[in-house]
Amino acid sequence: PANPQSDIYFLCEEFKITSINAELAIRRVQRNEFEFYLSGSVPAETPGRGIKMGVAHFMMKGFELVTGMKIADWAADFAANRDVLRKGQRGVMSFALSGRVRAVILKGVWEAELVRGSEKVDHFDLTIHRQWVIDKVLRSWGKLKELIVNELFELLKSAIPINLLASLHYLPFNPELPRKQQDFHIEANLILQGGTDANGTLNLQAPGRVRMYARPAALLDVLMRNFNVEEMARDAVISFFQDPETREAFKESRETFVENLHQYRFCVSESLLKLVTEAEHLDEL
Repeated sequence: PANPQSDIYFLCEEFKITSINAELAIRRVQRNEFEFYLSGSVPAETPGRGIKMGVAHFMMKGFELVTGMKIADWAADFAANRDVLRKGQRGVMSFALSGRVRAVILKGVWEAELVRGSEKVDHFDLTIHRQWVIDKVLRSWGKLKELIVNELFELLKSAIPINLLASLHYLPFNPELPRKQQDFHIEANLILQGGTDANGTLNLQAPGRVRMYARPAALLDVLMRNFNVEEMARDAVISFFQDPETREAFKESRETFVENLHQYRFCVSESLLKLVTEAEHLDEL
């Protein structure tokens, strides 16, 4: 049971990852699931472990330590001014995580979801800058580690395009076949890099290498059976011509506009060229 006189309570209004440098490997392992491994290029300090770690910096705001123990109060005040802690405390963490992720429909919208029970933490450690007492207490507090690891898993879900995850629901998968014989198989190795902007938002970039094995005929069959292709094409064209940037490009130079149509996945036929050339306004198209 809780004891206000002896227990120590930690309060934190906000936890935010301010920068990250990690490597993400994903591959399709089930009909609608990706297996992932989030690590990095930093070797583990323990010899022989063979783990490469990702690194992220974070900020804790509104941090407070509450306890009825005078000795703990004294130790916290000795280590740092509490007003400084409340304004913001920086730290760094290293990690190596793995698990599975899939797409589910929630309230009519596709969202990424971790497969329950698949999460595995091969390595996790954190350090609070300059405050050795707080650092020691937090590093030994399992609940904080759990909360921060959950933040990393949430970040991971945003790094995998939701459209790619959702597409797996429609694409066949046979676990008994090798990857090169699948109708659709994908593997990717991405470098996750990012930092916070002036608004405090983490801008995540994910350059990397993607390997895909697919049978085009099988993919087209899935597309034709599950979607109204004609309606999709019509909506895409209407959306393109209604875009303000498209209208501005058409207005500035008709010739340049026509030359660049192929970049927007248009099949530039003679009839299309004639329509664009003769039209006075985009609405006529």
